[in-house]
Amino acid sequence: MRLLLCLPRLLALTAGVMVSGCSQPEAHINDTADSGLIVFSATDTNGYFQIYSVKPDGSNKTQLTSQGNNVTPSWVPDNQRIIFASDRSGTREIYLMNDDGSGVSQIETSVVGNKLAPSMSHDLSKIAFAAEDPSIGYLEIWLINADGTAPRPLTSTPKASTGPTWSVFPRFSPDDGKILFASTKSGSSQIWIMNVDGSNQQQLTNGLGQDYPDANAPNWSANGDQIVFWAGFETQYGEIWVMKADGTNPKQLTDETGTISSDNPAWSPDSGKIIFDTTRSGRGRIGVAIWIMNADGSSPTELIVTGSPVPQMSWRP
Repeated sequence: MRLLLCLPRLLALTAGVMVSGCSQPEAHINDTADSGLIVFSATDTNGYFQIYSVKPDGSNKTQLTSQGNNVTPSWVPDNQRIIFASDRSGTREIYLMNDDGSGVSQIETSVVGNKLAPSMSHDLSKIAFAAEDPSIGYLEIWLINADGTAPRPLTSTPKASTGPTWSVFPRFSPDDGKILFASTKSGSSQIWIMNVDGSNQQQLTNGLGQDYPDANAPNWSANGDQIVFWAGFETQYGEIWVMKADGTNPKQLTDETGTISSDNPAWSPDSGKIIFDTTRSGRGRIGVAIWIMNADGSSPTELIVTGSPVPQMSWRP
């Protein structure tokens, strides 16, 4: 995932990383128009990251936030709310809001450090997220009750000898028994899985050839039998892949030349389509766009130009 190394700096408002401006929708895919809203984060005209929603045909782009930087949105399984991270209070904390951006409330927790990529369990009882402990300077995964109480760390990641160190992007399995995540526990970023209490941590990827040594940004399919993810050179470029939930049968879905990257994949509610961000449109970094394709990689179509990196997307379940 080429953007993740930049995220702690990017979300701390580091100059030069942010790109301003978002264009209007450019594509329409009528057969997905009624399949719910897609939420994503991208920069506004002032260079701050905001959360937007858009229909799956690329129409009706709507800005949902306006205070501070707001990133890594994910639909709550009740289908009515969005959970996200925001630095509007100074530190990056976890917030909830309604699907129209109203009713914003902070999930207060004693876990210290900037937080990222929150995800709520399907039974609405727990929240998993990554937090950057100031004493170590990198992200670890935590679990809290939905009201912010009973925090417990799930990962303890050794410092990598080279490159970034993190455990990030926790995702509950459909039955809430497992958590999918990305971690550098084995020395490079790979896809891992663990029980919801942090036990039985198992590595699912270990490089996919010389052009795809790293893996990140995993997401479950609706029934939990497949995982879509990014693989390539961490913090640089790569492609979208899919594999079975046990890590077997990996298949590459996108294939771009040079340093063009396709990243941050997410499933449609029925797992029939996949959205992702990419620079393939040929307009350079400022032309980052969200694309949509069938789950087998066929019929890729540009959905909407974001004009900036898109750290995470989520499709209403």
